[in-house]
Amino acid sequence: MRPVPLTVQQLTYNCEVFTNLVMKKYEFLKYDVLTLACSIIMASRKICKLQEYWPDELVAMSGDRLRQPQLKKCMRHITSFYDDISCSGTNTQ
Repeated sequence: MRPVPLTVQQLTYNCEVFTNLVMKKYEFLKYDVLTLACSIIMASRKICKLQEYWPDELVAMSGDRLRQPQLKKCMRHITSFYDDISCSGTNTQ
């Protein structure tokens, strides 16, 4: 079995951290589930400093969700907590 690349581990870890954060904060109730899921993935990609936060494959899978302004707003809301939480590739297990 091939080892999992570090970036994939970082993305997985960051998605878990952001998901746990979102589930604990009442202010995220205003977003629908698909917006939250897409925003968590986008925020994780941003924290990992990937070149594209929302590549063409994700656009196709999400039904071009990126064009909806609420997605970026939600992603910014999630990343606003970034300084307060432990979220990076160095914290992967």
